[in-house]
Amino acid sequence: MQTDLTGNWTDEWLSGLVHRSALAVPAERLRQERFVVGRMATSLVAMAGLPLSLLGEVAPELLDYWAILILAPLASVFVLSRWGRLGTAQAVMSTALTFFVAKAMAAGGGPLLLALPALLAVPLEAASSGSRRGFLAACLLALLGLPLTLLLQNYGMAGRSLPAGAVFAIAGAVAFGHVLSRLVSDRTVAALLGTGADAGAERDAQTLLAIDDLVTWHDGNGIVLRSNGACTRLLGASPSSIHGNGLFTRIHVADRPAFLKAISDAANGSGFAVAQLRVQTGEGPSQSTIWIEMRANRLVLPGDDRCAAVAVIRDITEHRRHAEELDAMRREAVSASEGRAQLLATVSHEMRTPLNAIIGYSEILMGKGGPILLDRREGYAQIINQSSQHMLGVVNTLLDLSAIEAGHYNLAFETIDLAELIGECCTVMALPAEQGGIVLKQELAPGLPALVADRRACRQILLNLLSNAVKFTPQGGQVTVEVRHEADAVTLAVRDTGVGVAQDELPRLGMPFYQGSTRARPEKGNGLGLSVVRGLVTLHQGRLRISSAPGNGTCVKISLPVDAHRAAAAKGLVPAAKRPESDVIVLKTG
Repeated sequence: MQTDLTGNWTDEWLSGLVHRSALAVPAERLRQERFVVGRMATSLVAMAGLPLSLLGEVAPELLDYWAILILAPLASVFVLSRWGRLGTAQAVMSTALTFFVAKAMAAGGGPLLLALPALLAVPLEAASSGSRRGFLAACLLALLGLPLTLLLQNYGMAGRSLPAGAVFAIAGAVAFGHVLSRLVSDRTVAALLGTGADAGAERDAQTLLAIDDLVTWHDGNGIVLRSNGACTRLLGASPSSIHGNGLFTRIHVADRPAFLKAISDAANGSGFAVAQLRVQTGEGPSQSTIWIEMRANRLVLPGDDRCAAVAVIRDITEHRRHAEELDAMRREAVSASEGRAQLLATVSHEMRTPLNAIIGYSEILMGKGGPILLDRREGYAQIINQSSQHMLGVVNTLLDLSAIEAGHYNLAFETIDLAELIGECCTVMALPAEQGGIVLKQELAPGLPALVADRRACRQILLNLLSNAVKFTPQGGQVTVEVRHEADAVTLAVRDTGVGVAQDELPRLGMPFYQGSTRARPEKGNGLGLSVVRGLVTLHQGRLRISSAPGNGTCVKISLPVDAHRAAAAKGLVPAAKRPESDVIVLKTG
């Protein structure tokens, strides 16, 4: 089994030395890791060789050479870790190496031309850094090494020359650092692909590092064996945290069976398995949940008997959100289309019956249906008038509903005497109630406050509620109007002893043309009255509640602010300044 890419302490150590911007870019991270390993190895070897050099006779004179060799690589690693600029870090290393070579050649006292081959070590050392700018800077510094050598030689600042043993030790330290950096990069590539035997494996590994999707290798039980470098970007956590059961514990509990099934299907089947899962990202308080899509496929690696499947994971949170929005819009469009079709059919039915009566009786009056009895003309005209009034009522109600839904229903706020308004509405409904054998009662609490609202709208609310109660209450029943004052609101209830409505139908009451389907309900009414009531109550910033049960009657409670103008102003629907009673204010409900 190959070494994990991010599963041991050396990878964690290297992750802390490279710049944080490179952690999410695998190719750049590999270049920086190679640079860090090579320079740190050079510094460590020089540090190990320092005690040996102190045993020699010229040791004190050589301390400045060793100081350069130890400190220069550390300085270049610091620059890379702090600012993330590989070219600048290599320039620091090349500057120190140029000074080192110039000092050594000047101390040797040989011809100046002999410094040229030695200075070639500067660009050769930079060639392994992987930075084009660093290499060009090293070439320029190597050219500047010649005048620097001459300057040190002429002014006697070169110091003691290096013995041959020290030269070989220093060259060995630098060479060892570069060999070690190459081994580290080869180990990284081998960990990704399971083999580093040829150049093609390294190319494929670098390609795998560069992709944005998270790639994970699993055994047959879903255990993560290793992963590529995209874990930090996708999940906001260190790659090692998802190894083993780390990824499984991040998956939402309800989605874990789907995850295990996808891995099992991929490991035991011939095709790939797809699963959409919810996964936690981040650590501690910053955790959040995203949607991912995992595509798993069977994979058997030579020499690795544990690996059974490989999975490619990508973030689909935005895609899911857009899909849900489109689905909601589709359902809304379908519902609106069905609602329009139902509305059209119901309106056609509501209009057809009175129109047939108007056309039929008008033709009789015109003499097209045979001789007319004079004493029946008045009855025919009355039927035509009643049918026309019914049609006009339906049209006016539809126009009111349209204005309320569009937010252009005009409200004229004024001070209303509730007792007077309720008495007026009960007087209007007294005759229909008497004809139906229904008792109409009023229960008004003492000390009711004046209501600031639209008088026409409040009258329409009361008449619609009373009309519905009378229609659906059988003979001998009772309809009661109750009014109470509660804090800053007035509660008005219309209670009847009628047939009632089933509990599952209560949420739909108030929809245009909808009526309860209880068999005991008479076949009359069009379902528009309660729709208008709901809209007008909303315009007044009030609340409407309905309670009912089959056979036990219905109670409709309306809670209105004592000052509806102030309540609307608090929500920014009307200006906050007090208006004259005759002023008309347009409220926007949409």
